[in-house]
Amino acid sequence: MAYSNKVSTTIPKNQLKEIIKVIESIDQKLPGLATLTDEEIAALPKMNAHTETFVDECLKYSREYPNHIPSNIDVQEIKKDVMLIKSLIQINDTLTKLKKKIEDNILLASSEAYLPCIAIYNSIKTAKIIKSNQTKKRKTVTA
Repeated sequence: MAYSNKVSTTIPKNQLKEIIKVIESIDQKLPGLATLTDEEIAALPKMNAHTETFVDECLKYSREYPNHIPSNIDVQEIKKDVMLIKSLIQINDTLTKLKKKIEDNILLASSEAYLPCIAIYNSIKTAKIIKSNQTKKRKTVTA
C-alpha cells in the first residue's frame, strides 16, 4: 500500500532560526501591546460590528459637540484605539492565514509519519510472533 505524501519538505536549522528571528522582530515592533490574563479578558466589554458602528458614531458626535464630552474622556485616545484596532486586524488576518497553513502542515506531516509507522510496527510485531512460533516448534521437535 502506498502512503500519501502531500508534504515532503524540511526546514534547515539556519532557516528555522531566521524564521524565528523574523517572528520575534514582529513582536518587538509592537512594544505597546498588552498581554491579558483570562480573568482580564472575561471582564472586558467586547466590541463587535454593532458596537464598532457605535464607536464611530460617538467619535463623529465628539467632533460635532465637543463641549458635551465629559472632562475625564480623551477623544484622541479613542481615535488612537480605533486606528490600532484596524491595524491589528490586518496583522491578525495575515497571521491567522499563516497559522492555519502551519497547523495544517503539522497535522498532515504527523499523519504521514504516523500511518506508515503503524504498518512498520505491525510488520515487526508479526515477524516476532512468527519467529517466536518457529522457535517454539523447534524446541518441541527437539524435545
